[in-house]
Amino acid sequence: MELLGIGPLELAFIILIAVIVIGPRDIGKFARGAGRFLNRLYHSEEWKALNQASRNLRTLPNRLAREAALDELEEDRQKAEKAGDADKQTAPAATQGGASSRPSWAAQPGEPKSGMEAWVAPTDDPPAAEKPAKVPEESPSPDPPV
Repeated sequence: MELLGIGPLELAFIILIAVIVIGPRDIGKFARGAGRFLNRLYHSEEWKALNQASRNLRTLPNRLAREAALDELEEDRQKAEKAGDADKQTAPAATQGGASSRPSWAAQPGEPKSGMEAWVAPTDDPPAAEKPAKVPEESPSPDPPV
């Protein structure tokens, strides 16, 4: 078991050295002072700035990759818009009665629907007559279970 990269044997050695150097009477006073120092350090603005800089450096590769992907998506979106604009300019004669407000990829009113439209869109057809399900008859087994 290690805590901050220090195993139990190293921790015992550090405590032994502290007792020898500081002395058994002053060890409590030293620990209290060290605790106050660490508390002031952790709550200082410099420590917060250091942690923020460290966090930014750790997340930098992921952030750069995400921004690069967003740039690629933006380029693809612009290409799709240009292709859509070109499609609108070349296909006004193909629509019924001139320009249509429907996108070129949408199903026309007479066409069968596909995808979610087929599941969600209501139809004017009456529901099919429900037929009772056939129940298979059980055939008697030749040998009764023993």
